[in-house]
Amino acid sequence: AETWAPPTDAASIPYASENEIPVLDLGPYFAALSAGSADTVQIEESNLANRLRHSAEHVGFFIITGHGITQRTIDGAMRATAEFHALPLEPKMQLVLDAPDAPIGGVGYLPVCNRKLPAREKPNHNAAYIVKRESGPRDIRLEAMPWPRSHAAYKFDGSAFRASIVTYCDALEALALRMLPLYARALGVPCDQLLAAFRSPLYRLRASHYPPTPPGELGIQPHVDTSFMTLLVTDDPTGLVVHEAARKAWMRCRNVPGSIIVNTGETLQRLTNDRWPATRHYALN
Repeated sequence: AETWAPPTDAASIPYASENEIPVLDLGPYFAALSAGSADTVQIEESNLANRLRHSAEHVGFFIITGHGITQRTIDGAMRATAEFHALPLEPKMQLVLDAPDAPIGGVGYLPVCNRKLPAREKPNHNAAYIVKRESGPRDIRLEAMPWPRSHAAYKFDGSAFRASIVTYCDALEALALRMLPLYARALGVPCDQLLAAFRSPLYRLRASHYPPTPPGELGIQPHVDTSFMTLLVTDDPTGLVVHEAARKAWMRCRNVPGSIIVNTGETLQRLTNDRWPATRHYALN
């Protein structure tokens, strides 16, 4: 469709305003929860849920601050990701995603110019290392991921990489679960009902690297996410370009230091009978 055609000149794409992609400060809400202040929890939860609902119905993206994930945890994951992607191609290709003999599909290394996640005719000019975890009947464990081994010649510590990524995964999962009561209130459903759907949650972590791209190419092609929600931590959010359906226009995400970007995926879109759309987006390097 014409509205999927993405502009590739970053300078021509306006930044989203606060009204278009709002900032939600979770700090006071989480502090009230920790303090056991029921009245304050109700006030903060109501305010955040109203703003979350408005954002989800109109754009599908918002920014959170006061999320509680330490900068040390984020920096450790960012550093580990950079060190992994700095390795030569050969050791990374030993972990290539969907190898014929891979015991678990959809995990491992995606090289630059891949055509997966999303599958498109034009390549995605990014590389990624992907892990996933799902408790319950399928029992997909982080221990079973194709973790990279150490490479002394390149000063790469595989154990340290794994520890940083696992710590990061744990922190993001805890944050997502802490946010579910806000989603329940925004959706107008009992909290226990929504929490029951996440007793065995599947999550996928994509540790990405976006090298400079040739003119006219994209870091990742326009797509919508399949998840309930996506949490995006990046050192340069201005490369994220989001489509606003009401104006049929693209806009760039602005930089809010220390923040995490949140967006709706197709799972949540289906649960809301399309009331909360999964918004198309792409990346400019």
